[in-house]
Amino acid sequence: MKISNLLIGALLTLSFNTLAGLPPVIDLKVEGKKFLGNEYIKTLDANEHITFRFNDGRSHYVEQLLISAEGAQRNYSFAKVYADGEEVATLGVPGRDPDYPVVIRGNVSEIILKVQDRSRVKILDFKIYTVRKNYSSYTGLERSVRRGYNVDKWGESILDLVAEFQVLSQGMYFGEDVFGKYLKNLKKAAFKVQASDDARDARSLVTKNKAIELVNAIDAASPLFESDIMLMDSRFDRLGLDLQTIKQDILEKYDLNRE
Repeated sequence: MKISNLLIGALLTLSFNTLAGLPPVIDLKVEGKKFLGNEYIKTLDANEHITFRFNDGRSHYVEQLLISAEGAQRNYSFAKVYADGEEVATLGVPGRDPDYPVVIRGNVSEIILKVQDRSRVKILDFKIYTVRKNYSSYTGLERSVRRGYNVDKWGESILDLVAEFQVLSQGMYFGEDVFGKYLKNLKKAAFKVQASDDARDARSLVTKNKAIELVNAIDAASPLFESDIMLMDSRFDRLGLDLQTIKQDILEKYDLNRE
């Protein structure tokens, strides 16, 4: 058995100075050499995977991933990316070497890339970005820019919004299990649209259904953003406005009827 096969699914652990914190970019093409020789940059066959965990066993903030890969067969290959068990992206990989940005914007402890059935993918590079970006209000975008959005971009905006809420709300009490009641399904819906839109036409029925799921999740989260404690704190005003503006833009683009 080749040594590369023995290392499929190996656990990558990186040793960082915990006092200094994480580096802004973890480049597994470079860091992987310390633990797996050159075996991290390799070809994965169907159902093979790579798993990354932080060496301290804790969750850390991840802004996004940047994966470089190419299909190692004539037809398109597909791979899925998971963060703590949640699917966050589906990569449709052609026979060339495009880069795939995967937005996370949250704390995670484990990242998995798994190749799908009847696929073969060559990993060329894998970067993990750990610096939180500043929040940019969706409502502040030009109308012409917003018209060019698809469900993938709306999903990114929702993840931005949830991450900003979690920063602003630290130390505040909004009731029991706010994340489970309002934010978890919103994040899951945002991840789902990202996981589908890169691999499908934005006009497809599947993508439209994902947009409907995103609108449903926005409706379910609205009571939080319309609560008295948020309405009394002006820092949250733009988040509530952004959420409703995203909803209205989705309804308009897909000609959906919703109160």
